[in-house]
Amino acid sequence: MGTINKGILGGFSGKVGSVIGSSWKGIQVMRSLPTASKRKKSSKSIEHQAHFKKVIDVISKGGVIFKQGFAPMAKGQTAFNAAFSRNFSVFSMKSGKLDIAYDKFALSNGSLGNLKNFKATVNDLGTLSLDWNPTNVERFDNRDLMVQCLVATDDFESVMCYLNVDLVSAHHCGVELLDEMKGKVLHVYVFYSLPGVFRADAISDSSYCKVVV
Repeated sequence: MGTINKGILGGFSGKVGSVIGSSWKGIQVMRSLPTASKRKKSSKSIEHQAHFKKVIDVISKGGVIFKQGFAPMAKGQTAFNAAFSRNFSVFSMKSGKLDIAYDKFALSNGSLGNLKNFKATVNDLGTLSLDWNPTNVERFDNRDLMVQCLVATDDFESVMCYLNVDLVSAHHCGVELLDEMKGKVLHVYVFYSLPGVFRADAISDSSYCKVVV
C-alpha cells in the first residue's frame, strides 16, 4: 500500500498496483514492479549479465576506496555508480571468458596528476613495496597528501584496499599482502588525495603496475 508524502500532487512511497514509489537522493521516483521473463536467455544475454555482475562485484570489493576516488563525480549519482560507469568497458566477455584491460581500470577520477614512475615489487617476505617519484602539488602542502592503494589478483578474485598508507612526500611505502595473494600475479593501483576533501582538485588520477612474482 502506497503512502502519499506531500499531498495529492506530491510523491508517494510504497506499492500502488504495479508501480512502486520511492525517493532517491531527494528525488521522487516511480518504477514498475519487475516481472519474470519466460523467454529463453540467449548466450549474448547471459554474457552481458555475467559482465554486469563482475563489474558490480569488483566495485563492491573496493568499497570505500571508490567512494573517495570517484567522489568528484557523485553529482546526480553515487560514487559507486560513477566508478561502475567508468570501468564497465574495461571488462568484457569473449566466448564465455572474462577479459580485463587491467591498465585501463581506474581507481579514481581526480584532476591532479598521477604518481610519476610508479612501480611495485614484492620482496622475499611477501611485503609489497610501492615507489614513486616526488610529486609537487603547489596548492596543497605535500605533507597532507596521502596515498591510497588497491591490490588485486587476476580477475579481481582477491582484492585488498589500503587507505592512507603513507604520505606522498615519502616516495616509498610497504604494505602486507593477504596470504592468498602471495606468489600470484598482482595488479596494483594507487592514487593520492587530501583526506576528508572530496573535490576533483584534491584527488589525483590513478596509476597502475603489474607485479609478476
